[in-house]
Amino acid sequence: MYFSRLYLGQTLVQALHLAQHEYINAYGTNSWRETIRTSHEQSANHTSPDPESPEPEAAAPPTPATPSDASPASA
Repeated sequence: MYFSRLYLGQTLVQALHLAQHEYINAYGTNSWRETIRTSHEQSANHTSPDPESPEPEAAAPPTPATPSDASPASA
């Protein structure tokens, strides 16, 4: 059991390292730093309430199919 945990830990560390390089290559070092800073600030401020999300708008009711929308096989 110990070896499987160790292997999992090594895999996660390697994946994080590769993801960091991919992100930096795609968006640049400053963007990586800003992303990490923002993520850390959000994690450190976990006791504050989440921002309110807007209420979803009600979807329009579906309209019935008109005869021109019907398939030829159903006629």
